[in-house]
Amino acid sequence: MLSYGELNRRANQLAHRLIGLGVEPGDRVALDLPRGADLLIAIVGVLKSGAAYLPLDEGLTAERRQWLLADSGAKLSVDAAWLATPGTWPEESPAVAGDAESVAYLMYTSGSTGEPKGVLAPHRGITRLVCGNRYAAFQADDRIAWAANPAFDASTLEIWGALAHGASLVAIDKDTLLSAEALGARLQRDRITILWLTAGLFQRHARGLGAALSGLRYLMVGGDVVDPRVAAQVRRDNPPAHLLNCYGPTETTTFAATHEIGAEAETAASLPIGKPIGNTRIYILDGDGQLAPLGVAGEIHIGGAGVARGYLNRPELTAERFIAAARSCRAGRTRRRKARRRRRWRRSGASCWGWS
Repeated sequence: MLSYGELNRRANQLAHRLIGLGVEPGDRVALDLPRGADLLIAIVGVLKSGAAYLPLDEGLTAERRQWLLADSGAKLSVDAAWLATPGTWPEESPAVAGDAESVAYLMYTSGSTGEPKGVLAPHRGITRLVCGNRYAAFQADDRIAWAANPAFDASTLEIWGALAHGASLVAIDKDTLLSAEALGARLQRDRITILWLTAGLFQRHARGLGAALSGLRYLMVGGDVVDPRVAAQVRRDNPPAHLLNCYGPTETTTFAATHEIGAEAETAASLPIGKPIGNTRIYILDGDGQLAPLGVAGEIHIGGAGVARGYLNRPELTAERFIAAARSCRAGRTRRRKARRRRRWRRSGASCWGWS
C-alpha cells in the first residue's frame, strides 16, 4: 500500500535524480515497469522533473522496445532498479516550470494501419478528462481499478481519475483481469467502485462477473464496438449505477465522447458513441469542411482541450491530421454563425483532429 505522502516524497526524490542526470523540461523518459506502486512513483516523478513519460508495454519484444526507445528519443529508461533504493535525494518538490500545454506523456498507436505513431498528449488533455468532464463524478472515497495496460491510454483515466481526486488506485494484474471469476472476486474484495474494460473483455466477462458489477458506481466500456445485447443483459441482471459506452482515439486523450447506456440497449442494433465530454467539441463534416446533414456519412472532427500536440517526428502527418479549428470547423448556415464560431475557437487556442 502506498500513501499519498509517500508517493509525493519518493516521486520528488526521483525527479531530483532525473534532473541531476540532465533531464530537462520537454524531454521524454521511458518507464519499463509493471502496473503497481513503482510505476506510479515513476510517472509522478517524471512529471515533477518537467519531462514526459513513455510507458512501455511489458509484453514488448526486444526489437520493438529498442525501436520505441530510438524513435521516442527517450533520454533515460527507468526500471525497477532505479526505485529499489531512494538514496539521499531531496524530498521536496523541485522548482520546475510547466503549463497546461506541456507534454505529459507520449503513447504510440498500435500501428495496425501502418508504422506506429507517437502521440504527444498535453497536461490540459488529462485535466479535461478527469475534472469537469460531464460523464463521471470522481470522488475521494472511490476505489478505481488500474486494469489497463500502462501503454494504453485508458490507463490515463484510471491513474489520474484517482490522483486528481485523492481516491484509491487498485492495481489489477493481467492474470486476474483475464479471469472473470478472479476479477469478480477482486472487485468485491477491494470494494472497487470504478472499472474500465475493453469491449472485448466486457463481452467475455459480463456473465461471469455477475453480482460484482452491481457494486460499481461506474462501469466504462470502450476501445471497440460494444454489443448492445450484452449491455442489455448487464442492465437487467447486475446493473452498475452507471454503464457508459466510451469513445475516443489516442489523439484526443482517451475519451472524446460517452453515452450512458439505458433501456435503448434492449432493442438497439448498435449503441451511439454519445455526446462530447467536457471541454470537447465534435463535428461531422463533409469533404468541403461543412456540417454533414443528418443521416449523411462524413468525417469525425474532434476539437477542444483533449486534442494532442501532434505526432512525434511526423510533421507532415501532424499537419494533415491536426487542423486549425477555425479552418476545419467552419460549418454554419450563416456568415454570422461562422464568424462567431471562429472567434470562439481562436480565443480557446484549440485545434481540431479529424478522422474518417
